[in-house]
Amino acid sequence: MTAAEEQSWKWFRRIYGPFGEERADWRMANILKMIADVNKDPNSSVHFKITDFLLKFKSNTPEDDLDKLTKTVMKLAGY
Repeated sequence: MTAAEEQSWKWFRRIYGPFGEERADWRMANILKMIADVNKDPNSSVHFKITDFLLKFKSNTPEDDLDKLTKTVMKLAGY
């Protein structure tokens, strides 16, 4: 890929948003947010954001990511 092609893809992504697996991650996070919003206590002051449900790949192992996600979901569910 040439530098010009790479720059074109960067501009495409800025205009049209993420694509591929990243877009699928955002789509799933949106679905999870809606499920959490529907099932939360109506008197709760918790406000969910889509980014609360995005997988973050900054850990050393996938198990760490899964453990963090599980803890976050359990906390949001009130357990």
